[in-house]
Amino acid sequence: MRLHKQNADSNYLWYGLLAVVPLLMYWPLSTGLFSLKNDAVIYFLPYRFHVSESIQHGYFPFWSPYLFTGVPLHADIQSGVWNPVVFLFSLFSRYSMRLLQWETLFYICLAGWGFFKLCRSFSWERPLCFLLAVAYQCSGFFIDSCTFIPWIASAAYVPFVLVYFKRLLEHPSFRHAVLLAFVTSLLFLAGYLSFFIITFYLLLFITIHQSFLRYRKSGYAAVAPLLKGITISAVISLLICLPAIVSYLEFLPYYARGKGASLQQALSNPFHLKNTFSWLFPSASYRSSLVNDISARNAYFGLVPLFFMIFLFVCGAWKRHSWLLLITLLFFLFSLGAATPVRTFFYHVLPLMNSFRHPATARLFTIIGGLLLSGFGYQAFQVAPRYFNRNWYIVLVLLMATTIYAACQGYSLSQLVHYAKSFKLSIPYLKQLIDTASMEVWILILAPVQFIFLLALWFSKGRLNRLVLIGSLNMAVMAFFCMPFTTVSTYRTALQDQFIRSGPTGFPIKEAQANVENNSLDEDLVTPFGYRPFYSKKISVQGYFVSPTTNSQYGSLLHHTEEISAISSHPFYYADLDSVKLTGFEPQRFTLHTDGRFPDTLHLTQQFNHNWEALLDGRKQKIELDHRAFMKIVLPSGNHTVEFRYRPLKIIILGIISFLVFIACIIYLAHYRQKK
Repeated sequence: MRLHKQNADSNYLWYGLLAVVPLLMYWPLSTGLFSLKNDAVIYFLPYRFHVSESIQHGYFPFWSPYLFTGVPLHADIQSGVWNPVVFLFSLFSRYSMRLLQWETLFYICLAGWGFFKLCRSFSWERPLCFLLAVAYQCSGFFIDSCTFIPWIASAAYVPFVLVYFKRLLEHPSFRHAVLLAFVTSLLFLAGYLSFFIITFYLLLFITIHQSFLRYRKSGYAAVAPLLKGITISAVISLLICLPAIVSYLEFLPYYARGKGASLQQALSNPFHLKNTFSWLFPSASYRSSLVNDISARNAYFGLVPLFFMIFLFVCGAWKRHSWLLLITLLFFLFSLGAATPVRTFFYHVLPLMNSFRHPATARLFTIIGGLLLSGFGYQAFQVAPRYFNRNWYIVLVLLMATTIYAACQGYSLSQLVHYAKSFKLSIPYLKQLIDTASMEVWILILAPVQFIFLLALWFSKGRLNRLVLIGSLNMAVMAFFCMPFTTVSTYRTALQDQFIRSGPTGFPIKEAQANVENNSLDEDLVTPFGYRPFYSKKISVQGYFVSPTTNSQYGSLLHHTEEISAISSHPFYYADLDSVKLTGFEPQRFTLHTDGRFPDTLHLTQQFNHNWEALLDGRKQKIELDHRAFMKIVLPSGNHTVEFRYRPLKIIILGIISFLVFIACIIYLAHYRQKK
């Protein structure tokens, strides 16, 4: 027990340092000097804003009446409704860009902790584990994906899943099963679906392989504890994730992509072969290919880790880790999309592999594999340091060959001279450099920097403390060059938050009583700070799609301008013949009073969903589809009180069960830790 406590205390120092790393490496975000951009602005922030708005006013965020004329927030897999971190943050504050950036930094911190634990599970020295964790936190995947919050959350939880799965393999127990279930649930609830699916198959194949080996060696008795632990973990994880799973499944009939992705879509946005330049010159990779999104081009994981990964091959020790090498190579081939048959094979053979795009996301696992191989490479260096010089010359040749290639492109040197002569330490100059400099120019810009770090590596002679300093500084410098491409905008975080605060708070009934706004074709509403109708608290028809979880019927409506014009001539509630008064307005409950001498039809401009109920004077009334995507009910003559309420009873019951299981896991793990 005393030894365990000493080890834990020693680890806490490194955990503290890894918590500081994101604040320093991603200083534009931690200081608020610049804000996140792209999808963080147009998608994740507005959805989290509306989730937190509901929670702040005492409602569970099942429905938003403002986004796309009403959407089921709980059915959007990336909205954050089922993410415990988002829910916890929302209890204390309404979401802002500042808070979103702190959420991002929190995931990067978690990622470092998880990778440190993963490296420590191999009994490596703590400084080495710290170096590899820093390389993971600042790798090309994180730099590229900061604006895709669920991707960053996935990258934060994947190392924890691997750690606790490894522990369950080595020492099957109820505690390890609960830990694996807990972090696997977080991966599903907070992350992007493709990472969960890929991780699931990775663990499944390893489980099958390990079960076969143990059965062949010692029979079923050796396999039973492992299978029992896996089963317990799967059941607990399923109970925690069930409300989210059912929410997503229920929305599939309305979902534009509900039938899965086509093969062409599944192969879109790969990691291109030319992007392998990012292993040495990460910024250059952003200018190296136009066949994929800029968020899919960087796989850098540090000059020092790359050095020791190559060392593993130079000294011949790679054969002892061929299993890891094969897995890493498989993920690399997968990430290339149509360039190899791997992604297509999995698309046709494995269930759910047709449910996501972006093969380049698999480079996260390539980076994890590369860093683990570099850790084994350093262990090999300690055994055979004589290969250090030979390995150094190999890396030097790689750097020189790439630099010579770039210099031999006729226009690159003249371009570099032009940028050098016009150099100004200003945002416009940096923006011009980022937008116009070619891949070859960026290689020439970064080459002297990498040569300096390689020279420092030579003088370090492999001493671990020096390697930690060199490797961390290298990651910081490369992150500085890369962040303007994919992570930060040119606007201050405070300006973004000022834009968000321009709208009213809560759910004001006055705005709801105004006519529905027709914003389906107004491109002027799209600003660098987001889409104005997302924050105006006015119900409107919006044509600026940002969420992949889109109601196909709503999309169809946008092609019929005459119907939109008819809808926008009324408030979001109206009757054909008589007047209607809105007496109550909550995010998922609307109360109306009608006074009609004749039978009538009451229209509600909120997206149709089977979880809506209409109560006419307290009795259920059938809801019919209206204007392709919305709702209506038949009204008898006379005075009536009508209540529309969004009530997903099945989800509510499953949510209570999920919450109780989640809390029970926390209590059990806390009690076990205190007892130990």
